[in-house]
Amino acid sequence: MSARELPSSFDARLEAAFGARLPELYSRAVAAAPPAELPHAMELRSFLALVEKEVGRVRDHIHAHTAPDRAIWHLSAVAVRTDAERLEAALSARKGYCKALASVIARQRAAQRTTSLHARAASPAPAPGTAPVRAAHPH
Repeated sequence: MSARELPSSFDARLEAAFGARLPELYSRAVAAAPPAELPHAMELRSFLALVEKEVGRVRDHIHAHTAPDRAIWHLSAVAVRTDAERLEAALSARKGYCKALASVIARQRAAQRTTSLHARAASPAPAPGTAPVRAAHPH
């Protein structure tokens, strides 16, 4: 399974920040002129999805080796330590990718706000001597 097809904990935030579903975001990221933050965001998202899958894999491995119905002589301190190290590494990587994605999303939102402010500033002002149009008051 491709990293693009794996779920990640940031999928909804990425879709909200960039205004499209993941398949469309991946397509836009490789287009001729993608939004500035999008290629980096999608690359980080792919790595996050892989790391989150690894966290699940290690968790499942630990559960299997420590299941109540498993014979006690199958437990190994070395195996448990190894699993703990793998889990620590995967969780550390996940934390780093989440932090990086949060920064990318914050920059994207800031860029959207700036673009919106520039668009409002560039809109034509009312002609001199005319009053702004107001909605009629219902009462």
